[in-house]
Amino acid sequence: MVQGGIEMKSRTLCRFILSLVLLVVFPAIAEAGDECGKQSLRKTATNDHYNFFDVNTTLTWIGNNGDGSFDPNTRIGGFYWPKGTTKTAVYEDGPVWGGLIGGRITLGGSQYSHGLQAGPIVGSGINARPDNPNDPRHRVYKIQKSWRELKATEPALYTAMRRDYIEWPGDLGAPFIDKNADGRWNPPQLDADDWQTGGDEPRFVGDQQLWFVANDMNSSVTRRLYGSDSIGLEIQCLVWGFAQDGIPGNTVFKKYTIINKGVNRLDSMYLGYWSDFDLGSANDDFVGCDTTLGLAYGYNGLPHDAVYGDAPPAVGYVLLQGPIVSAGSPLDSGLFGFEYRVGVRNLPMTAFMFFLCGDATYSCPAGSQGAVPMYRSMQGLTPSNGSLPLDPTTNQPTRFPLAGDPVSGRGWIDGIYRGPGDRYHLQSSGPLTFAPGDTQEVTMAIVIAQGTDRLSSVALLKDYTAGVRSFFNNWIRGGGVIYPSSAVNTRFSGSTANIDVRVTVPPSTMTSINAELAVLDGSVVVSGPLYDDGAHGEGAANDGVFGNTLAAAARRDGLQLNITMTDTHGATSRWNGMVTDIPTAAMEITDVRVVSDNLNNDGIANPGENVRYSFTLRNSSAFDLGGLTITAFPEYTANVIDVDTLPAGTAHPMV
Repeated sequence: MVQGGIEMKSRTLCRFILSLVLLVVFPAIAEAGDECGKQSLRKTATNDHYNFFDVNTTLTWIGNNGDGSFDPNTRIGGFYWPKGTTKTAVYEDGPVWGGLIGGRITLGGSQYSHGLQAGPIVGSGINARPDNPNDPRHRVYKIQKSWRELKATEPALYTAMRRDYIEWPGDLGAPFIDKNADGRWNPPQLDADDWQTGGDEPRFVGDQQLWFVANDMNSSVTRRLYGSDSIGLEIQCLVWGFAQDGIPGNTVFKKYTIINKGVNRLDSMYLGYWSDFDLGSANDDFVGCDTTLGLAYGYNGLPHDAVYGDAPPAVGYVLLQGPIVSAGSPLDSGLFGFEYRVGVRNLPMTAFMFFLCGDATYSCPAGSQGAVPMYRSMQGLTPSNGSLPLDPTTNQPTRFPLAGDPVSGRGWIDGIYRGPGDRYHLQSSGPLTFAPGDTQEVTMAIVIAQGTDRLSSVALLKDYTAGVRSFFNNWIRGGGVIYPSSAVNTRFSGSTANIDVRVTVPPSTMTSINAELAVLDGSVVVSGPLYDDGAHGEGAANDGVFGNTLAAAARRDGLQLNITMTDTHGATSRWNGMVTDIPTAAMEITDVRVVSDNLNNDGIANPGENVRYSFTLRNSSAFDLGGLTITAFPEYTANVIDVDTLPAGTAHPMV
């Protein structure tokens, strides 16, 4: 809510964030620690090529050697959030897999060292051979729907994307639209204005997408990764996202297609994704998982982070599409190739493991001796000895350690075994049999969320994850990508907060929308339908803007908006945390004035000036409030004011 030019937010008990627009300062990123020997394990091949995804709030690097979220230029973390700053949430991540070949453990994928090289596999079986990894065709391709519009504003980027559009490797497996239905890729033909006059078209999965193909047929790199020989696997990677606000704007999607073109059958195979996340500072993190969401995530272990300050975000990896196995019933179906197939089912996240490098029990597997402990970890077994981890809160074995809830403090959560530090995690899915000629797919998303403190970021991340699942499933089932935009405004009347809710969707796409205002633990305070009838202050009827006013009793903690939508096909989708930090207790900023401005001293905040404000913070509610923080917005860590207590009905002047 904006009142008198001051943004007022509340989420947790007795905690409000009052924001003044002052000055943006981007602190330098803290380099990740190297207790796991990250740099000593790293080796970059001359044919490695990197590109970056940056269509929404994130900027993340992708390498055609399987590397993810690592900046090849700075040689440190490469998942920048927010985009445009030097703040990073992930140091490095990548896919991993493992299985048994003739009873022998064999692993591959990408960690600090990369067991992949650029290019496809030509032929199959005994005739399989890797294509030339130095061929420039095997780069990381990047295209976006709006590439033509970049000609005038960003000519270098326009030229690169035009080339990638024309040279899109549809013949190597990149998704395309077969315009003439001849079953093969025909490169697009463009006129002088860049409009297509012939050929096929790249298939856009998102507003921006990257694609590359790689293979494991170089034993010198596979042995350096985990000590295993090559298997004969080709990996095609598609990365995409959407130029939208809210949940999609904080999400990066990744799909890996893995083809067994060799002669070896992998038994008891597991497919996984590994991450060394570093949320700003690398040495103060915690890790966890949520089995109901298929989510592995990291969050700050301390209230304050040296890079992100008092509101460090949480970052998660959600498994949206696991590998397929026989369903055992013709009535079941599983997702494969962006469509549902009968008779199969997708495996969920079947195990999770956390790593503490330097720890005797949970050390991070890497290097030539890493195959056995990593394969154990893929099964949810302790990497050092192969036993099931024991939940210290229940004394029961589990394949999902740290699956408790850090927000409520219930269950096995990080911090019981060791305090905050550098953390890593692995989520996996299996087992399955992977025979020569088989193809498997895994789709996952990286999601980032920032609340008002470290634990509210975890709660918001889980809400975002549920929204990403709805978003993905709606898109897969042909409902189109319909992401609602939302806004609220709070009007105080005594001890009641009248909250005007507005949700906007494309006209004629939704038959009903229901809104909830809930607290952090998910408890609903008030709910009700929204209307698009022109009679509830939402504008004209049938214009796609739904609205209503929900009344809530004043309370100390802030609320969040959750909505459930039903479309014209009868499909429902739920979106949690559409708006957060909604206040119900009346807080006011009054008597705002400029006391000094350095350029012309006219009492007005002009562009480029250093400005000092004075104002009064007034608690107009019936609650004694404490733990108040006033901070610059966007974040400026040098200007943070803490107010320990502000009794009901009192005011606090400050400069």
